[in-house]
Amino acid sequence: MTNTLTPQTKTATNLFSISDLRKEVDRLFNSFNRDFTPVPGLAAGFDFMPDAELAENGEVATIRVELPGVHEKDIDISTEDHTLTISGHKKSESEEKKGDMVRSERSFGSFSRAFGFPFVIDADKVHANFENGVLTVKIAKPAGTAAKSRKIAIGH
Repeated sequence: MTNTLTPQTKTATNLFSISDLRKEVDRLFNSFNRDFTPVPGLAAGFDFMPDAELAENGEVATIRVELPGVHEKDIDISTEDHTLTISGHKKSESEEKKGDMVRSERSFGSFSRAFGFPFVIDADKVHANFENGVLTVKIAKPAGTAAKSRKIAIGH
């Protein structure tokens, strides 16, 4: 007698949870959107959404944006009231020669990320640094803007 498992007899250790499945699908879509070039070897435009993280303490909000392959001169940072916007463009060219064959690929695209804050941003108190493909922007928070925690009742 062979020991076969039917879908009804599989153990829980063999199944993905819904959360695991969603994370994997999100990872695949993010990877696809970030790395997709429609026709390899041809010039193709693309937009990409760089990964970013936002952290804050009582005095400073810090934004880190991953911009591999982007040159510092191609990055723009601007503020308007409660919003800080990071935008720019990315260009990539490569050429490979093997004997009589030449393969040349070019890609380019633009990006823009906007970050909203619960205070008006003073552009004179924003400092940026770009190192090893990571842009770090520090925004000094105005006095009196400490986060306030408040419990919210459910169903009322």
